[in-house]
Amino acid sequence: MKQLGLIIFSIFLHFSLISQDIHVILPHYLNSRNLNPAFTGLHEHRYRLSLRAKDEWLTNAKASAFKYYQVGAEMKIAGWERDQLSAGMELRYSVLGTSRFASTAGVLALAYTRQMAGTANKKSGHFISMGAEYGFGQNTVNASNLFFGDQIDPDTGNPTGNPSQEPEGSFQAIYGDLNLGVLWYWLEENRFELSSGIGIYHLNRPNISMLDGNVPLYMRWSGFLMAGIHMVPSIILEPGLIIHRQGPHSTNYLGTNIRFTGMKEDNFSFKTGLWMQGDIIDNEFQLSFLHFLVALGMQKLDIGLGYGLNFILPGQLINDFRGLSLSMQYYFGRENRRYTLACPGF
Repeated sequence: MKQLGLIIFSIFLHFSLISQDIHVILPHYLNSRNLNPAFTGLHEHRYRLSLRAKDEWLTNAKASAFKYYQVGAEMKIAGWERDQLSAGMELRYSVLGTSRFASTAGVLALAYTRQMAGTANKKSGHFISMGAEYGFGQNTVNASNLFFGDQIDPDTGNPTGNPSQEPEGSFQAIYGDLNLGVLWYWLEENRFELSSGIGIYHLNRPNISMLDGNVPLYMRWSGFLMAGIHMVPSIILEPGLIIHRQGPHSTNYLGTNIRFTGMKEDNFSFKTGLWMQGDIIDNEFQLSFLHFLVALGMQKLDIGLGYGLNFILPGQLINDFRGLSLSMQYYFGRENRRYTLACPGF
């Protein structure tokens, strides 16, 4: 498996390539703030704590191919009749492959939300929100975890056990990062919710080279369209489309959740969903992954569990990946009339 590490190390150290993120948030992480910084503070309570974790693996491998962890906190710091100012912070950590290529980031966020039209005492009207994130990231890799070409026998393909002449030790890149987002949403109480937005990540094109070169990180554009349609009073259909673009790379998600509410108590809900991941190739959507979701929502706590797998067609030669994700959110804080601005429920 260290040959995989060699490939990753070569990409990040030896070639002057413009790079991309090693992780893109999946749609079933519950917290919509992952879709756009403008979602900061858009929830029913004063404070929110969140935790997300993900593990991906190859079915024929003994070790994980990818791990991701994220913790965050948000608060509404000021509120008026039709305006709201919120702040948040997040810590993110991911590690890739047997090379242990790791990415760590910490960001601070600020968002301003304004009700443009509609009634102030009901969950209805048009709203716009703008958010920004800034923080620092660090990418690291340890060359001792890698096999290089001069350590492999060209005849047998087996490791020789000899030391490599390539650079040794750990390498790192530290950089600042700026992300922006804008969001529009329209609510009609007990009828529907509609939300659309665009986020721009790595706006400052940070240099992530681990050597003396210049390797700017591609800007990533993320757009989404989400809806909440009240089919009957206790069943809400939540279809959505999420698009990520970063340089020549793209990832698209299309799917829906179904939320069941009012089960025994008004503050309890159950959600399940199916999402497809793929890309547009030759003007057609080519499916590559399926993601399944189940989630429980309570007054103070949301818990979600997601499972993803390759969609393998007959005759395809593709690594068989699996992925498991967990999301938890805890809400608290005394209700306050200044913080009653309506927000999307998905």
